[in-house]
Amino acid sequence: MQNYYRDAAGRLRWRTDTDGGLPPSSLAIVSPYDLTARYARRGQTTRWKGFLAHLTETCTPDGANVITDVATTPATTNDAQALPGIHTRFPAVACCPLSTWSMAATPPWSTWRTPPGSTR
Repeated sequence: MQNYYRDAAGRLRWRTDTDGGLPPSSLAIVSPYDLTARYARRGQTTRWKGFLAHLTETCTPDGANVITDVATTPATTNDAQALPGIHTRFPAVACCPLSTWSMAATPPWSTWRTPPGSTR
């Protein structure tokens, strides 16, 4: 959905509150090059157009951290919504952590979850 529309006379008009308002982020087209890219923001300062990458890495105090999974979702996807898919891929890489940490977009700001099937 665009930020503009054609009126009855065929003229381009910007959307306003009186004619239905701007489309929600999940529907608004934000790039002429990729119609699936979306606008998103985290907090008051971080804003972007495109997609959201979810990186999973090991966190050991005595070793190197290694990225074990990368998932790309629409920019409007909350971090917590991506966790179930990430958790289902853990056994494929022989990795079942004690817990996962997510910068969720809704309070509480950090979310700790125990993945299903975790044996530790």
